Amino acid sequence: MISVLKLNGIPNPHATWFKSVVSSMNGEDRALLLYFASGQRRLPLKNPITVVMLANGRIMPTAATCFFQLRLPECASEAQLRDRLLYAIRNCSAIDGDANVTGNVVMAD
Repeated sequence: MISVLKLNGIPNPHATWFKSVVSSMNGEDRALLLYFASGQRRLPLKNPITVVMLANGRIMPTAATCFFQLRLPECASEAQLRDRLLYAIRNCSAIDGDANVTGNVVMAD
């Protein structure tokens, strides 16, 4: 799975945390991540998934499936990144629902 991900300017330790989180995922969660970020359910992909970091650490991970882009919030720890990413991929029901998007989900303090 790591081979289809392209980390675009993500600094350490965030890049290391992300790789660790993905490496520790079971097959079902990896398939959900693939679907969340690309809209596709299996490999091979047409394009690699580009992973970018957003400066706002209060939002949840988002994706642009048409651009094969996964957007991660800046997290304070690997555990926080894992929790947010797993929550996003396990609970997203709006893949390809661009017309229904009204904005970013913001985490409460």
